[in-house]
Amino acid sequence: MTKPSKFDSDFHHYVPKFFLREFAFRSKKKAHYIHIYDKLSDKAIQPNIANIMGERAFNAYLSGEVAVSAEGVTANFDRIAAPSLKKVLENKTLSSLGKHECAAIILFVALQINRGTGARNRSEDLWRQIERLLVSRFGQENVPSNLLPPENEDEKKHFHINFAIDSINNIALLLSEKDWILMEAPEGSEFVLGDNPVSLHNSRPADAFYGNLGLSSPGIEIYIPINPKYVLALMCTSIKDSFISSIRDLDATIRKLRGARVIARPPMWSGIDNALNKANQLLARSRQFLSAIECGTPLIITPDNVLHQNSLQVSHAERYIACKSGEFQTVKAMLNTNPHWKSGVRWQVG
Repeated sequence: MTKPSKFDSDFHHYVPKFFLREFAFRSKKKAHYIHIYDKLSDKAIQPNIANIMGERAFNAYLSGEVAVSAEGVTANFDRIAAPSLKKVLENKTLSSLGKHECAAIILFVALQINRGTGARNRSEDLWRQIERLLVSRFGQENVPSNLLPPENEDEKKHFHINFAIDSINNIALLLSEKDWILMEAPEGSEFVLGDNPVSLHNSRPADAFYGNLGLSSPGIEIYIPINPKYVLALMCTSIKDSFISSIRDLDATIRKLRGARVIARPPMWSGIDNALNKANQLLARSRQFLSAIECGTPLIITPDNVLHQNSLQVSHAERYIACKSGEFQTVKAMLNTNPHWKSGVRWQVG
């Protein structure tokens, strides 16, 4: 972290420009323009990527009379990861990545999880909930000041910036244990990008106390769109195990159905054939999923899966959503159906 002689008031991106360029619809020399939907104002705009998904002095604060900036640190993670992600997009596979390139991507994702306004607002909201809980139980005068959230904006920035950077190694260790999948949108579909682009999902029931969205939670799925065509997925290894088990069960089911058809009467053939067709489709899909993990080849997902991915971006986004085509009708429909998504993800203290 640098300590400049004067305050760093430059525009600091929390979603880096090399990422935003992939979603730009028009470029003119070094200027790149992007379709953005603002959840707060309910308006679509077309800004230069130099002026969106960031804020002036976002990574800078005053510590006493010393001006501190972490922009050089965060920009370094961007610089290291950009060539690795470019390689994925050029080769359309994960198999060409070396260990150091994988590590660069993991560190970038680890930073991105706590980098932006979503993480800061979520953290502050959680802190306020804890403050209210402590005050209600023990009284304002009995709560130590170090347990209360800072009121000074510089102190808040100091806390959030240091937390985002200090947590990178621990998060990266958890991410390194995941299986990687490169998901590809089918023709006619596209992925959108939110300003809090790392989204979390888990299809398994939530634990009553811990929930199910921790990075070490069984079944956790972590997604980040890397351009309108591809999403990088980091998944709990138990998901791969479940697909291996499913393939084994489907193989057994298909053998039984084929045997049953041999001895069945003709009127029963239609029902057996339908069951065989369904089982073979599920088997093919499961094998494609397994191949995507083991070989790094893209997994072409369905339009419904794309819709699910985009809903994660919309719900996780704190304010801005980018879409290369500029078609935001589906985004608006999602927000009308789920108005609580307009403020991004928030945690509740039970």
